[in-house]
Order: sequence, then C-alpha cells, then structure tokens
Amino acid sequence: MEKQKSLSIPEGYNTVNPFMITDKATLVIQFITEVFGGVESKEALIYDDDGLVLYSEVRG
Repeated sequence: MEKQKSLSIPEGYNTVNPFMITDKATLVIQFITEVFGGVESKEALIYDDDGLVLYSEVRG
C-alpha cells in the first residue's frame, strides 16, 4: 500500500473552498456579510487598476 502525502491546510481554511465569479463582487460581499454574518478579510481584497474586485475572502 502506498503512503499518502500529508497536505498542509492553513488554519481557518477547509480542504474544499467554494468560489464565485461575478461582475457585482462588492454587492455580493455586502449581501453575504449583512444576511449571513460573514466576515470579510480586508487583507485578502485585491482590486485591478479600474477598481474591479479581482479577489476577496468572506468567512462564515
């Protein structure tokens, strides 16, 4: 039997993390935080030169 490698998962993350692609990211983030009590990770928020959200994280 072959031994499996142990994966290092950062604290606070899961082995499966859902993601969403939308052109209304700011509104989706606002909705998730207000309706579901999600917490936006400000240090993970990345914008492009035009102000478009390229990446963000919201935890529940």
